Amino acid sequence: MDTISWINPVLNILVILGAIVGLWMAGILLPTVITGIHSESLREIISNPFAKIMLWAALGALFALPLIDIVSWLGNLVNIVLESQGGSNVSTVLGMISPQVYSSFFLFLMLAVYGLTLWLAKDYLPAHGQFNQVERYFIILSIASLIYRGIQIIFTQIFFFQLPNQNVQNYGITGFMLEILIGFAILAVILVGLNRFLPNHPASGE
Repeated sequence: MDTISWINPVLNILVILGAIVGLWMAGILLPTVITGIHSESLREIISNPFAKIMLWAALGALFALPLIDIVSWLGNLVNIVLESQGGSNVSTVLGMISPQVYSSFFLFLMLAVYGLTLWLAKDYLPAHGQFNQVERYFIILSIASLIYRGIQIIFTQIFFFQLPNQNVQNYGITGFMLEILIGFAILAVILVGLNRFLPNHPASGE
């Protein structure tokens, strides 16, 4: 049995364990979330046992996302290291690139999104509030996972954008870099739009 053939079963087991840990963390945080709801109508809904189970499952899925991302990241890293250079290339809108280059971009993208989110959000949730340190990091990492998945969708749509009767031009790595620049330009426009249309909160003490 070669190395790659037994890696996938191990990764599948880790994904299942990640889902279990996410549900466990959701069970710990569920009482805090419920007590933090100030709306009487929402509290009446949440008091229903079925609604509690649905909320627990939703929180569990959310908290499992960063753990599943870690497993996916490790799996892609192993594939990049172990795959032969003779594998079939990935065809993007501006040409062909190796699967190692394509996968490496998303590895670095995930690291960048998670690192930036942790850096920006580490002081957002109070250290001595309703959540302890572990719970705070689970919440922040879950937010990072949602952000990464949204950005991943944007880049994937750019890489595989198709027009009717389109003649594929093979610009290789140069075309791939241009696609990445287009993706970051779109993200910049989205961030500028959000910053413009989101309401500005007055500073404390005013």
